[in-house]
Amino acid sequence: MRNSYAFASIPIYPQAVVSKTKLAIFEWSAAKLYISSDSVAGLIHNKWFPPTKGFYKLNFDGAMNPGTMTTGIGGIIRNHNGELIVAYTSSIKAMTPLEAEIQALYQGIIQCKVNHARRVIIEGDCLVLIENVQN
Repeated sequence: MRNSYAFASIPIYPQAVVSKTKLAIFEWSAAKLYISSDSVAGLIHNKWFPPTKGFYKLNFDGAMNPGTMTTGIGGIIRNHNGELIVAYTSSIKAMTPLEAEIQALYQGIIQCKVNHARRVIIEGDCLVLIENVQN
């Protein structure tokens, strides 16, 4: 297990990031990625639930303050014991909150690949993005 922190800033248009994310998942064909039903249902939990044994969980988020146009992304990957595999955060250039969410997911997928997390449950709070990636 490697504990590390990654920082990245990649200014990319939202549609390009969605396409790249889908391509990264497709090319990573040995991986089994699962979108949590809790993400899709938009449920809010006060507690983090670990994935099933043998799985990892990627929780990601992007946020934007429209008043100041400051944007940040972050995420964390943990194993079934709740142990940290990797965490990442970055200030990015984004025009919308959706773009911030997209880039947060994209960076999470990259971190899963880099850290050899093959069986991953993905959780995020952006229903539009989750539905787009599922399709």
